[in-house]
Amino acid sequence: MGSTREPNDGPSRNLVYREEAAYALGKNGAERLEALLHADKPMQVIRSLPDRDLYLTVRQVGPMDALPILALASAAQIQHVVDLESWRQDRFDSDRAGAWVAVR
Repeated sequence: MGSTREPNDGPSRNLVYREEAAYALGKNGAERLEALLHADKPMQVIRSLPDRDLYLTVRQVGPMDALPILALASAAQIQHVVDLESWRQDRFDSDRAGAWVAVR
């Protein structure tokens, strides 16, 4: 039976996504967004970002400008962003949490 996988699927392709993500992370603000969104496969590149780097990118450009990358992020990445934005030290801030849920 034939395989439906692309020739570059698997671990080697994941490395390419991580390299594209690293390239984007070397840029700032709008240039980073452009590099992520104009990657060959933006969803895979964005999902290869460490949660922390996705969060810092969102913080740098702001939630509204980050909507295109948030739309392509994984559920775990979104949860990370919402968790970090919803807590102030040891206190849950329901207003901030609600604002982030509304953004998504």
